[in-house]
Amino acid sequence: MVIGYDAKRAFNNTAGLGNYSRYIIDSVAKINPEIKQVLFTPKISKQYQAYAKGKVLVKPTGFDKIIPSLWRSKTCVKDLLKNKISLYHGLSNELPYGIEQSGIKTVVTVHDLIFKRFPEFYKNPLDIKTYDKKFEHACRIADKIIAISEQTKVDIVEFYQVNPSKISVIYQDCDASFHQKVSDEKKWKIKVKYHLPNRFVLSVGTIEKRKNQVNTVEAFAKIKEADLHLVLIGKPTEYQEEVIKTAEKLHIRQRVHIINCADFLDFPAIYQQAQAMVYISHFEGFGIPILEALNSRLPIVTSTGSCFREVGEDATLYADPNNVEVIAQQLQKALFDTETRKFLIEKTISQAKKFRYDQTIPKLIDVYKEVAVHLF
Repeated sequence: MVIGYDAKRAFNNTAGLGNYSRYIIDSVAKINPEIKQVLFTPKISKQYQAYAKGKVLVKPTGFDKIIPSLWRSKTCVKDLLKNKISLYHGLSNELPYGIEQSGIKTVVTVHDLIFKRFPEFYKNPLDIKTYDKKFEHACRIADKIIAISEQTKVDIVEFYQVNPSKISVIYQDCDASFHQKVSDEKKWKIKVKYHLPNRFVLSVGTIEKRKNQVNTVEAFAKIKEADLHLVLIGKPTEYQEEVIKTAEKLHIRQRVHIINCADFLDFPAIYQQAQAMVYISHFEGFGIPILEALNSRLPIVTSTGSCFREVGEDATLYADPNNVEVIAQQLQKALFDTETRKFLIEKTISQAKKFRYDQTIPKLIDVYKEVAVHLF
């Protein structure tokens, strides 16, 4: 059995789709080492040169090197055939055009359809059209679709009229580095590196309107603890200025810390020094920061709706992301209500273990077997 993977994200993205791709590739190898994996990527960033060692890689050659994006989206099919790929898994929402005529079985993972449900969060209409075309094509031709949450499955059915029986919901885990307790020495080094305050609430995610950091800041301002700080970690957008102005208006700018460039390897040490996590996004496909916080034994306040309860269940507190008062009340409980805090912390690891690879990857292997039954 030879499985090909669209591994562009695995070798070039430090978080999000990159983490998912590496999780699938590595976990399938652990569960079914007899499966031969061939990884297709247009390039490998310096950061992942070591990760690439020992793996079977295929990159564009000849004319395809000139337009690697075209190779990944279409002309790589000839290389799939050349490498005798039995099944191809598109790990990030797309499949190459023409693969449906190749005889190669296909699976695609769809992470979210936020661009369809909330197009107002996207500035460039051309991006939306491009995403829509790729996602629609992949959902239409795939033999099977993996949705990373029930919410994403609902969206695929609604927006692309896909038969629900074609879609399997298979959750993912966060990076395994969050499973381990960080040493006090390492935590101290990270604290110094990022100038972390002694006591802080953590919020992780791109500083953008969808992630709702303005309401996070407004809710935090209602917590009248002078030595408690808010740490926001995420790539900046223009929305960051609105977040800063909100903190200034509420006279808590000195208690709000924004870290735009944190090394992902440092995240577990940062999480494990926080008092709580607040993640009041309007909408997500899954919500990996919730899972990272669960593994870090943090009380969590996240949003109602979307996929959030799928991840947190009763190990998490919930609030309407548009209701600052309720967000503040829930955060107050997570921080200072002794019984609530104890209950949440005790539930974290048992909830987190539901997403371990030994629970999820066998379900993915079953999908592979369903799609290519004669090859197993």
